[in-house]
Amino acid sequence: SIQESVEEVLEAENGKVFIEMLKTSKPDLAFVDINMPEKDGFDATLEALEINPDLKIIGISSFENIE
Repeated sequence: SIQESVEEVLEAENGKVFIEMLKTSKPDLAFVDINMPEKDGFDATLEALEINPDLKIIGISSFENIE
């Protein structure tokens, strides 16, 4: 099952912390909020891929106002 194959789950409160975590951990997959504080999801994604080019990233977000 998928749960049995998960070895580690990390959570970062913002994009800057996410990048710092990547310097000591090598995840296979990251869910990145586009609208994160400190470093937005776009910038964090670009920097994350420089650190770990094999990282798979899924961008997520929700906005109250679609416009």
